[in-house]
Amino acid sequence: MISQIPHPIQRTLLKTILLGAAVLSFGAIWGIVSQDKVFLILSAAVGILGGAKVISLYHTVKAGRYETLEGFVLSDRAVPLRNRHVLTLEGPDQEISKVILAGKAVFRPGTEYRLYLAGNNEQGPTTVLPEYLQPVRSLLGYEELD
Repeated sequence: MISQIPHPIQRTLLKTILLGAAVLSFGAIWGIVSQDKVFLILSAAVGILGGAKVISLYHTVKAGRYETLEGFVLSDRAVPLRNRHVLTLEGPDQEISKVILAGKAVFRPGTEYRLYLAGNNEQGPTTVLPEYLQPVRSLLGYEELD
């Protein structure tokens, strides 16, 4: 099943697993050496939550609850004081779409990308909301196309 997952999402899964394992192992070693039970418990909690995040991400991808967008980036504008940015894409059918993404990934204008976004794009009542109140999409991974 892992071979059916797109490579950018596989990288995200692998990075999350490695980061959780590194925090858990460092915290366990440091907690045992310093005999600090609180640090050991907190490290175990971070490891458990990291595992839950990996399992949640895997189930999201396995169920196909993600969307793939392809196109040329026209603009990538950061929203001030928020951990989000507005990405304007021109799709293969010359359709222009705006996506509000969470995180700090930076996309170069004029470059073609394939984005993997969690969930599906429902343009319901959020279209009448101001931009700063619209929900953001989670980026599962991306790849630059030639």
